[in-house]
This record gives sequence, structure tokens and C-alpha cells, in this order.
Amino acid sequence: MARITYLEDALFADTQGTLRRHLLDSLRQAEHRVRGQLRQPQPAAQFQALEQCANACASAVQVIEILWGRYHSPMQDIRGAR
Repeated sequence: MARITYLEDALFADTQGTLRRHLLDSLRQAEHRVRGQLRQPQPAAQFQALEQCANACASAVQVIEILWGRYHSPMQDIRGAR
């Protein structure tokens, strides 16, 4: 399968899942912070921007999971998490 981005190359080289875990943790933390801001009163435009940001973080998590999964078996992730 051809890789066209730096992210794909980096995730392909990430056989132990270290980068994957770091990226997922960072994105999930960012999404959590943004969703916390969404629970506070916000002007409509700010709310919309924050909602888009939170959704972008969630989508990025899915992209990383899919890309990493294309190159590595699920058992690699289980072994790497120990």
C-alpha cells in the first residue's frame, strides 16, 4: 500500500505503537479540554468553532487508528502496551 504523507510513514515505522499512543493521548486530551470549554457559556460563533475543533480531534483519532492498523497487526499493539 502506498504511503503519501509523513504521518503514514511515521505510523508505518512505529512498530511498537509508541508514536500511535502518544498521538492518541494528545488528541484525546485536547478533545477533552475543548469539550470542557463547550460546557461553558460561549458566543455562538465560538461554540461552533470549539465544536468543530473537538470533532476534528475525534476524527484525527480515527484516522490514526486506521492508518496504524493498516500497517500493523492488533497483536503488536497488545504486546506493546505491556
